[in-house]
Amino acid sequence: MKFSWGKKITLVYAVFVIFLLIAVLFSFKQDINLVTDNYYEKEVVYQQQIDKEKRSAALPEKPIMYFNNNILTFKFPQNFEYGKIRGQIHLYRPSDSKKDIILPVGVDKNNKQEIGLQSVEKGLWRVKLDWSYNKVTYYGEYNIMVE
Repeated sequence: MKFSWGKKITLVYAVFVIFLLIAVLFSFKQDINLVTDNYYEKEVVYQQQIDKEKRSAALPEKPIMYFNNNILTFKFPQNFEYGKIRGQIHLYRPSDSKKDIILPVGVDKNNKQEIGLQSVEKGLWRVKLDWSYNKVTYYGEYNIMVE
């Protein structure tokens, strides 16, 4: 069976249109997640976040975070009164935001806080420390690998 060049061009266009329709249908079935549900609202307050990070970087004694034996420890500056340190610790799971954990900052008299992470899923976690002292806000991020 011989095809004329007109029939060949029509066949190529038909195959191309079918391919495009399949691609469009496939793309509608894909689940597209932003990093956070309220992404656009967070974008508006991004400058405040930058200011918090600058204040944290300017501290003479910065908070220290270390992770050992599935215990996450924060040590806040000694010249801060422990009763005036407030905030939250956000354990952010980049691969699945449904597994995020948010805890309040609660330091002891040594300006230390320990959090046991034995029950969290293994893998990469981003720790976001959003805290304040005397109504001045600070922010820091750390990465940990839970094994």
